[in-house]
Amino acid sequence: MTTTDCLHPTDIKEVALGDGAISIQEVIAVARYGAKVTFTETYCERVNKSRSLIEKFLDDNRLIYGVTTGFGSNMTEVISPQDAETLQRNIVRSHAVSVGETLEKEVVRAIQLMILVNLGQGYSGVRLQVLKLIASLLNHDILPYVPG
Repeated sequence: MTTTDCLHPTDIKEVALGDGAISIQEVIAVARYGAKVTFTETYCERVNKSRSLIEKFLDDNRLIYGVTTGFGSNMTEVISPQDAETLQRNIVRSHAVSVGETLEKEVVRAIQLMILVNLGQGYSGVRLQVLKLIASLLNHDILPYVPG
């Protein structure tokens, strides 16, 4: 049980990610009531360590699924360093295509928070600056269009 488990979500003004699981009250506080998101030192260290490993593997010319190889059945296809950036851009573009009614604001905010929680585990190799940008967008209530 965390210290926020006993609080009402409207009483939570800031949620620090990184030192443990977040409570449902914290999710609601961010998604519905605009609580700010911050990162602990542990969170930042975990993300930076993961990214450093990706950088090392790239320097060593190691195969990294989805970074220096294709995806799915194309995982045996090696992607040249010159084409790696194009691959990543095309993956984002292919996942950005969707149609439908816009998701509700609090659902989008909850999704953004869960992205930060998930990628902050330190397994993705994402750059900390990307997560800081997502947190800043969330903290300034700037939301992407997300069709359902």
